[in-house]
Amino acid sequence: MPPTTPQRSPERRSRFLRLVGWLGAGIALCTSALVCLVIASWLVGDGSLWWQRLSWIPAVALLPPLLVGLLSCLVTPGRFGLVLRWTAGLQLLFTASWVAGVDYGVLRARAARPGDWALVHWNATSNWGRSRAGGVLEDMLELGPELIVVTNPGQRRWSEQDLRDRTGWDHVARNFAVLVVSRHPIRRCQVVLAAGGAKVARVVIDRPLGEFDLWAVDFPSDPGKLRSSVFGRFASRAGGLDLPEPDLVVGDFNVPRNSVALKRCFPDMRNAFDLVGVGWHGTWPAGLPLWQLDQVLLGPDCEGVRYEVFPTPVGTHRLQKAVVRPRSIPRRARRGRSSRTLVSVVSFRPRCRSRPRPRRRPGSRPDRRSRTAGSWG
Repeated sequence: MPPTTPQRSPERRSRFLRLVGWLGAGIALCTSALVCLVIASWLVGDGSLWWQRLSWIPAVALLPPLLVGLLSCLVTPGRFGLVLRWTAGLQLLFTASWVAGVDYGVLRARAARPGDWALVHWNATSNWGRSRAGGVLEDMLELGPELIVVTNPGQRRWSEQDLRDRTGWDHVARNFAVLVVSRHPIRRCQVVLAAGGAKVARVVIDRPLGEFDLWAVDFPSDPGKLRSSVFGRFASRAGGLDLPEPDLVVGDFNVPRNSVALKRCFPDMRNAFDLVGVGWHGTWPAGLPLWQLDQVLLGPDCEGVRYEVFPTPVGTHRLQKAVVRPRSIPRRARRGRSSRTLVSVVSFRPRCRSRPRPRRRPGSRPDRRSRTAGSWG
């Protein structure tokens, strides 16, 4: 009687290959659906926490699962397997092109001219002092800036005389939200908004070609807060400040570069990396920078020349350097532009809970403590 084992082995092999093929098809379908959801979240924005968490997934993090999905569907037979391979291959090509062409800057910088000036920003995010941040200051000075802006400087800071001795510059200004060291006179360094976890400091620099107005911002980093609500409340409050439109906004926005809420809040501002960025865009975390939380936004009266990100020896954020070119517009002509033009197009409204007004009895005096206009939610 002939043996039956050789006759069953081809059947077992075909079943195994079929099982592996369908398993690879399932993996490819899951990765393809994930990529479609992430791309849709980039378009929809951070209107809900679910879409917000998806929109924070960087494009570079999609490359490994897409590669696994493409390799998994190589053994999927038939026309269905061919469609899966083409879909996974096109998605992998699109994501790789996005990382290489959008998240990594090449051939964007412009030629420098006389009158361009460089600024360096760092988000300290801790109580940094002379012993911890001395290396960071040296790294900043090696970049050749004319202005150094440090947000979240903390409580332990150098004295003004120490900063003058280390930098060789005579102009230092600081408060609880920002520390500014400049080659040129600092006309103003004032916190104009501090509420809801957001801090905005207005800094006015007196340069030879005219005054330069910038905002140093720091937004809350709580991942459970909806960014559309955070920027909506900021837009409503900043619209009532009645300040001149800034030439530049720099700081830690705590949202990625593709945030829809950020673009709605600053519709007339442009990201410096998108225009003149060189190299990798990520600034956080410092060890593996996947997200550009620290950004530089350029106003209509300011042109970008070059933007780069540099590592730091301490801290969780990397340095960002921007070389800008202010347009030759007199400051008097720009004083009429209110900051409301930055945020007036935002459709968000603050949530204000008004308290009921107490009734007055005949002959009683009004209570001054009851005169409240409402509280912010």
